[in-house]
Amino acid sequence: MIKLQKALATVVLLTPLLANTRIASAFTQPASPAPGSTVVQRLEQRKKERAITLDEATQKRLGNQCLSAQSKIRISQQTLTQLFADRAKTHRQVDGKLWVSIGQLKLAEKDTFVLEQKRAKLAEKSAAVETTASNFQQTLDDIVVLNCKADAIGFKALLDTSRLYLSQVRDQSADTRNYILNDIKPALATHAKELQPNVPTKGDK
Repeated sequence: MIKLQKALATVVLLTPLLANTRIASAFTQPASPAPGSTVVQRLEQRKKERAITLDEATQKRLGNQCLSAQSKIRISQQTLTQLFADRAKTHRQVDGKLWVSIGQLKLAEKDTFVLEQKRAKLAEKSAAVETTASNFQQTLDDIVVLNCKADAIGFKALLDTSRLYLSQVRDQSADTRNYILNDIKPALATHAKELQPNVPTKGDK
């Protein structure tokens, strides 16, 4: 989680670009773009969602500073891609452990309802993280290819969108991690004990 926060800090560090502005429609979460959408289509979607208006001076300031912001984002993208891939791999590994434990319990003719429910919930949480992470990365991709000097409003709309996705992916990642630590691991430990052979005590001999 610490590594993820450090890598995602790039977007947060761009906040000075938005001085004297605010995230328009901040409480309206960005929607996932349509599959196969183009950069132009996504840009128009983000502009509508954020409903941004900027005075001429602010547009000029953003246009003058946006190239530096794009360079910083490009540097962070490879690290982010690897971090998200590692996070997804961890979720798959936990899912694998659940799958194995469920199979072992079934062979032992023991109840698997609890673990199956937890596995389904983990899949739901993992899918949400992956979707948000994908949308976040797509937004960063759109930021770096945008002619930002010619479209300061579009640049700000995309940057605001990336910050909203950043908040979502942090919250979802933390929630999934806590679920694995506080729910799944104790459940796996409990069911592991169920599978241990009964060792007779001295009184049973």
